[in-house]
Amino acid sequence: MKGNFLSIPTDCPQRDERLGWTGDIQIFSPTANFLYNTTGMLQGWLKDLAVETIRDEPKGVVPLVVPNVIPANFTGREAAWADASIIVPWDLYKTSRDSEVLANQYESMKTWIEKGIPRQSNGLWNPELHQLGDWLDLATPPSQPGNGKTDPYLVANAYLVHITELMAGIVKVLKLKDDESYYSKEAS
Repeated sequence: MKGNFLSIPTDCPQRDERLGWTGDIQIFSPTANFLYNTTGMLQGWLKDLAVETIRDEPKGVVPLVVPNVIPANFTGREAAWADASIIVPWDLYKTSRDSEVLANQYESMKTWIEKGIPRQSNGLWNPELHQLGDWLDLATPPSQPGNGKTDPYLVANAYLVHITELMAGIVKVLKLKDDESYYSKEAS
């Protein structure tokens, strides 16, 4: 962790993957917060994430890495990776109990869940767009990690339900009554 947290939360420097992968930190942030006080460092990184999310067209797309140095043709709307915009602030709040963390990130969280996720008429992920799915399927050949057995839209929609439930909790903490009734209804 000490080798991977040098201004941004990087992944696998032994494989020269020294980018701020959003999917990795959304999984690791509870552990990072348990081991060390990562609130300040991750808040700084989340500010960069918010800038990347809000400025890019189409609005709301959270990049796979922050800062986004990946060419546009490699950046898609990926569940779990982009959901770091909601999960990491919530994890920081749970550790610090500082609602300012949520308030600072609220615009980017709301932008992702409302504008960034391409949905079907039933509100679930649009299955015509690529999803990474279960990236850690042990039965998948190492040379094809994207070919896991689990339906990638099952994973994407499970994350969608999870972040919608988190948003219901976030707006409750922030005392945003109108949004609270909306996200509570969406989560149920």
